[in-house]
Amino acid sequence: MKTTYYYIVMTQKNLLKNQVLEELLREKSNNYQINKQQRDFWIVNSPNFLEQLNLIEKVKNSNFYKNNKDDVNYFSCLVSLDKKYIQWIELRLGYFENIKDLNVLNSQKFVSDGIVGSIDLEESSSILILNENKLKVDSKILTNEFNYITNKI
Repeated sequence: MKTTYYYIVMTQKNLLKNQVLEELLREKSNNYQINKQQRDFWIVNSPNFLEQLNLIEKVKNSNFYKNNKDDVNYFSCLVSLDKKYIQWIELRLGYFENIKDLNVLNSQKFVSDGIVGSIDLEESSSILILNENKLKVDSKILTNEFNYITNKI
């Protein structure tokens, strides 16, 4: 059985330090916990599925990639089974390029906050794609957190 996963790709720095997104995810998590619903979204750091599904070349041709050259070595994704939720997040956070339209759009110059898309996966492969990720964290994030902690001591 195939399952469709919807995703937003951003730089780790922008996704993990975005206060609006953090608040939205916290509210959704609390709502799911109160209503005893199963979680249908994940944050995936250094997502392997971009490479495994040959999407990385499309990402590298995007304006998002070109405009974030200093931070694009480290990606993070918000992945969900809920298409409307991803669309809503996309509208709340800014402008995102659709991975299916990148060939049409990449000749135009504009700034985007990331990339949205969807993938259809067999249930057995979805577990591998969402869970088998190298844990690479942007050193700028780690440095900022370390400085914050040492300043508090």
